[in-house]
Amino acid sequence: MLHAVRMVTAAQVRKCWVSAKALALSDDDLHTIVREVTGRESIRALTCEEAARVIDRLVRAGAEGTTAPRPRYQRPDPLPPNVIELATQKQVDMISRLLWHLNWKPDDPYFRACVKQAIGRINIRTKPEASRAIDMLRAKLKELGLEGQVASSHRHPESGTASAKAPSADADEEADWPDPPDRPVEEDKAG
Repeated sequence: MLHAVRMVTAAQVRKCWVSAKALALSDDDLHTIVREVTGRESIRALTCEEAARVIDRLVRAGAEGTTAPRPRYQRPDPLPPNVIELATQKQVDMISRLLWHLNWKPDDPYFRACVKQAIGRINIRTKPEASRAIDMLRAKLKELGLEGQVASSHRHPESGTASAKAPSADADEEADWPDPPDRPVEEDKAG
């Protein structure tokens, strides 16, 4: 009974040449090793078994045994400490959504005062400032008892499908903004 002989694969041929290069062997040196191990003159004339023996010999001589797998996606290195990351669009959208739930406008003096107290200035520019502003707005929602409405209000009550988005911070001045909720008024201490 005859058995089919599998001939050398393209990967095995590449491995022979890569291993020879790693060992700084010339073409003649590699062909000498092939002749010593298999008795054949050409790498392409080898069988799979013979090629595996040649590769084993090259690995024992110091070539690497396996090729390194290609690395999967790697996260970029962290930014140097002197680089400032700006607020992300996701953070800006979250701030707009929280403002909408609080019935505040972005230019509302009360909102600006709260932001200044939370981050030390009126304009939100960096990621950490945006995070602190979001935390402050969530605390205000909780203080007013509205924190449960934020997650549920983006669904249509009957169908359960997503409803229209809240107005963004860039909304036109003529947008139909609800009146802000009543705020505690500080009494004059001079009184």
